[in-house]
Amino acid sequence: MSVMRLYWRLQKYHPANRRRVGAVFLLAFLVMVLNLYQPVLISRFIDSVLVNGRQELVFPILSMYLGLAIAGMVLNILQQTLSRYLEIDHILGLRAVVLGHLRKTPMTEIEKNGHGKYLELMGNDISKVASFLILIFVEFITLVFQMLIAVGLIFFMDWRLGIIALISIPLTFALPRLLRSPLKSAAENVRSHNQDIGGYLVESISGSREIRAYGLEGWEKARNDRMYKGLIRSSTMEGMFRSVSGQSGMLIVSITVTILYGLGSTQVMNGAITVGMMVAAIQYIFMALQPIQAMNHLYGHMISSEISMTRLLEFLSSPVEAASSTQSREVPASEADEPVISARGLNVSYDGIGILKGVDFQVYEGQLAAFVGRSGSGKTTLFRTLLGFMPVESGELHVKRLPHREWSREMLAEHWGVVFQENFLFKGTLYENVALGRQGVGEEEVYRALCEADLKDYVDSLPNGLHTHLDNQGFQLSGGQRQRVAIARAIVKAPDFLVLDEPTSALDRHTEEQVMQSLHKAMRHKTTLISTHRLDMIMAADVIFVMENGRIIDRGTHQELLERCESYVLLVNKQLAEEREARDECLTGVAERV
Repeated sequence: MSVMRLYWRLQKYHPANRRRVGAVFLLAFLVMVLNLYQPVLISRFIDSVLVNGRQELVFPILSMYLGLAIAGMVLNILQQTLSRYLEIDHILGLRAVVLGHLRKTPMTEIEKNGHGKYLELMGNDISKVASFLILIFVEFITLVFQMLIAVGLIFFMDWRLGIIALISIPLTFALPRLLRSPLKSAAENVRSHNQDIGGYLVESISGSREIRAYGLEGWEKARNDRMYKGLIRSSTMEGMFRSVSGQSGMLIVSITVTILYGLGSTQVMNGAITVGMMVAAIQYIFMALQPIQAMNHLYGHMISSEISMTRLLEFLSSPVEAASSTQSREVPASEADEPVISARGLNVSYDGIGILKGVDFQVYEGQLAAFVGRSGSGKTTLFRTLLGFMPVESGELHVKRLPHREWSREMLAEHWGVVFQENFLFKGTLYENVALGRQGVGEEEVYRALCEADLKDYVDSLPNGLHTHLDNQGFQLSGGQRQRVAIARAIVKAPDFLVLDEPTSALDRHTEEQVMQSLHKAMRHKTTLISTHRLDMIMAADVIFVMENGRIIDRGTHQELLERCESYVLLVNKQLAEEREARDECLTGVAERV
């Protein structure tokens, strides 16, 4: 069975606890044995008490029957409790495995696929795989045993009844399999719709501001209605096929029981079996066919589980970023006269489209290197490549005398710090968000970093200081304060290299000035690579690299580039014009208020 092969393949990523699975099997087997013995007691009660009138056996037989029922109930409760524990434990374990692989998945793949795919993997897919362990795997095997034992007992009572039971089993089992193809197709459609809807729901929540500002509620509803129609149609078809699968088995059971009653009554009248044996045989046929009915009911779950396992295995076997599969090693010290970062003929592509094309540059220790150019020139891609988020297609890239491909994710995380254009703040305290830069750092050092990031007055004004709890994405902070928290995080980390990717472009002019002051403190004694529109920061750089269409077309100081690089002159003039415009607007506003 393909689903079992898929499950065993998944076991190598996160094997289930064998002792607990064994305990569930044992409890399920004991419950089955108790259930199988109950028809024997009913048979004895009918033949001994009702037929032969032995009243003294009423209490012993009924007491034993009730005792078996209570024992079965207790064992069943224990089995269900342990099964639930095992299922949740398996869900959390598999989720950790998937999340671990997600942390190694290239950032380009995550950004291309969007949230929906990974939410579906870590939600429904993992839940179905974990439930397969208990709902299908354990129950399936237990039900097979119950079916075989029940058929054996029927044969023991009367071989003719046994043959009828034996003939009905393959019919009950085979009919639902005729629907495998349409059922699988419907289940795949349901999963795809759920994945898409998950992604759109994340968009709807993340884009709440734009939806309200532009009055897009109607557009959002129309889009959701289109998606939900597909889900409703696919879910209805899946439900119908599951129902037909289950009901076809019920029909076979009804026909089999009818035949057994007819043949059994004849055998009773002929004296071949007793009335109690016939009643017990009818119960055993239910016990023999009930597992098949349960299997038919579980068949839809098995199809869904098979699809989820396939998707999980595809994801877990997908390529990882080079840095995640590289072994960590000691970073060699740099020579004083050689660059700490150098590239030669560096090429980087995305989906077959060249973004960086033959890039050459060198940065020396302690330098401030500015990368300038129009939007789309390749600055962010270069930084993402240095941070290990995008793979080098060809060419050479060395950092501290090591080829960049030999830098592991752990080494990159230790030696590189970054302040993005928009930085993510996690739910937790202010201290926890800053201490993420270097986990375990003391409160004094965190406070000092916040002071260096010009947040001293703000922190001192908080009633709980460093232990003030931040809402989702630090909602109670202004844009400038969020950026300064990110800068404090980088200061605490104290990296060898600092990457600043347009860290102030989303801020207003006044806030931008404050953040730039914080950045100047963060950059002290560090090799810093910055992409910025701030002219004063560019002018202060030790070396400026001018980028255009994925290439570095010139390099030098501010004055050198003004004298020879037309593209740089255009960028500077554009920036000067924007700064004059912003200054004039500010003066106009002041004059109007006066």
